[in-house]
Amino acid sequence: MKPMAKTLTYNVLIERDAENPEAWNVSVPDIDGCYTYAYAYDYENAKAMAKEAIEGMLQSFAAHVQTIPVPKAVGSELVPITVDVPEIQGTVSKRLSCGQEILDGLALARKDDSLHDHVLSQ
Repeated sequence: MKPMAKTLTYNVLIERDAENPEAWNVSVPDIDGCYTYAYAYDYENAKAMAKEAIEGMLQSFAAHVQTIPVPKAVGSELVPITVDVPEIQGTVSKRLSCGQEILDGLALARKDDSLHDHVLSQ
């Protein structure tokens, strides 16, 4: 049995273009740089363009082994768009954020091998 694809729902902003009433501006607040522009009176076409833009960005993230943004945006003016999440191929390194005291301790451990041995033995 084939596993089900994971999906995410991003809330997007779809607005009429101020200068061209036949066009729609589409932006995805949760994905930096994810915008599209749809020429159509048809609102459904604008939603399809939004989905295509999101899928393209997620495929790029997966191809470059980057973290896929988690949808967080909320608002009554936003429209939900559900997309399949591509699998990330290759090795993924998790990015950790830590406090300055941990970084200072690591720097100190590099200077003093005995401290390094002490930390490893605990």
